[in-house]
Amino acid sequence: MVFLTEEQKSDFSKEFGERSSYPVIPHGISKPDIEKDNAKVNPHLAVTLSRYHKEKGLEEAINAFRKVVDVIPDARYEIYGVGEHEKYFQELIEELNLTKNIELKGFTDNKIEVYQKAACSILTSKSEGFGLTILESLAAGTPVTSYDIKYGPKDMIQDEKNGFLVKDQNELSDKIIKVMTEEKTRIRLSKNTKSIFKGFSHKVYQKAWYKLLDELT
Repeated sequence: MVFLTEEQKSDFSKEFGERSSYPVIPHGISKPDIEKDNAKVNPHLAVTLSRYHKEKGLEEAINAFRKVVDVIPDARYEIYGVGEHEKYFQELIEELNLTKNIELKGFTDNKIEVYQKAACSILTSKSEGFGLTILESLAAGTPVTSYDIKYGPKDMIQDEKNGFLVKDQNELSDKIIKVMTEEKTRIRLSKNTKSIFKGFSHKVYQKAWYKLLDELT
């Protein structure tokens, strides 16, 4: 049994008993070819890459952004993805009078470019198996503001260092505003994202699997 996060291993062990043979091997990621240039970042832009599905909690992010726009009128939130609930989210955007601030951008295959132009990315899923978009955003140099959910965020996000772990919609709004209005905070968080490669690089990933396979043979 191989787990992606320590919290998954802990929850499973509580339910079915501890075993020393339970390894944790998270996903790995490579450094992007182009490093993020904070001078080219739109300080008032947040992004999310996600399926347009209610389980991803996008309505929470959209509602939270209403408060952000009340403080920062030119703030923008771009949501990239596809899914069955696109119409639902579009109607919510219109209902909140946010059509000039929030846009459903559809599918993108330029993830790094999308992340690197933004001040932060947002994750509001109700749950995740790992939260790969967090890893992708941090690898691109973009801090993440995420709900502290099971599983993944607390493994990758060091609160106040390379992003924020939040508990509710109001805190989500406040942290997005903080990133967008405090340049020193935004740059500091962005620089600290580089630490993600210490534990989540492809080299670390490969080494962990080779070690496990050696032990099994």
